[in-house]
Amino acid sequence: MERSIRDYQFIIYAVVFVASFTVLIIASNQLLFHNAFLDAAAFDVGDWVYWIFALSFIFTITMAYLMVKNLSDRAKFESMINSPSKSIFVRNMNDLEMLAARLGKSYKIQLDQAKEKWKVK
Repeated sequence: MERSIRDYQFIIYAVVFVASFTVLIIASNQLLFHNAFLDAAAFDVGDWVYWIFALSFIFTITMAYLMVKNLSDRAKFESMINSPSKSIFVRNMNDLEMLAARLGKSYKIQLDQAKEKWKVK
């Protein structure tokens, strides 16, 4: 089974979140806290520190939102795909197809298997 980038989107969001949060901590130290321990690890960028702080703050908030959204989509997909009856499964078909497209190929395969199980086209 070949995998797409959508199958790795949570990992990508997590890596970017950690990187942007690290830069946010270092930039915050340069602007606000002036901790001696972080000054040794800090990079001196002059007035660019304000832009770096703003961008890292935006990236941190955005990646945190995308990680939570991805986790909630996964939980919603799992609860919908494991529905106890065929009528509930068919009623949720549009949402399931949308979530499977958003989450990646492995979720499309799970949806196709559930369609075969319930004998739905």
